[in-house]
Amino acid sequence: MTKCPYCSEPVPDNATTCPACAEPLEDKRGASVTPQPASPKSGSDAAASVQRGPSRVRKLLLWMLGCVLTLAVLVVTISVLEENRFWPFATGTSNPAFLGTTFGMSPQEVGRILSKEGTRLLTYEEFKRVDALHQIGVFDFLYASKEEEKLYSDLCMPSITMFGTEVEAKFTFRQQRLESVTVYFGCYDVTNALNLVESVKSHLLRTFTLSGREDSQYVAGAFNLNYASTNSTASLWVNLADPKKLIVNLTLVDSRGQAERKKQLKEREKRAFSPAP
Repeated sequence: MTKCPYCSEPVPDNATTCPACAEPLEDKRGASVTPQPASPKSGSDAAASVQRGPSRVRKLLLWMLGCVLTLAVLVVTISVLEENRFWPFATGTSNPAFLGTTFGMSPQEVGRILSKEGTRLLTYEEFKRVDALHQIGVFDFLYASKEEEKLYSDLCMPSITMFGTEVEAKFTFRQQRLESVTVYFGCYDVTNALNLVESVKSHLLRTFTLSGREDSQYVAGAFNLNYASTNSTASLWVNLADPKKLIVNLTLVDSRGQAERKKQLKEREKRAFSPAP
């Protein structure tokens, strides 16, 4: 037995034509036979030929197609993970913020956490349509300059029931990472407001340490209760001066983000009257 020089299939020694690919071979005297175009195969011979001698070009094309499909699946998977900030693109830290979220989380991550609590994260315009009696106002969304506004985004959580009342929240992101949360508590009457304050204070003390009380210089009877932890601060604003407009708000701020912002402001002021570099 020898091998066919065209398709490498086994060929009997006395064969003048390859039984696999039908190409003419050298005759018994060793004379070279001019290769002729392969005659069309029919029936079982053609099927056997395809089965025993698959084209190398076909194998190469199939391999290349498999590589392209694998690469496409990988690219799509990475894009989906990055867009939704799943591992390894998650940005959250171990520093707790509000309702299971952590400072540093992206809007996508915060939205997933809130969905587990039966609520959503919405733009202000969407929020106004969903929550007609909302407390969060448009003036909560104004920043010092248009350029700085590009760094920030505010998203709202419609009201849910907590601490015996309706609770809304505004999540502020700096460069797509959660930096602060302001929680708005609904108060039905003074008694409800006082009970709410005591309940919120007891829950805050599980994570924070009370750092002091600051009475308002402008509203008689209103005050701030300031709290601090290793990585964040909390400020509970209580204003019960007007029985028709009772206000209890809680602001939670990431200490690291706040420090970075203060540093940025100091550097800007330092450069304000300095000569150009």
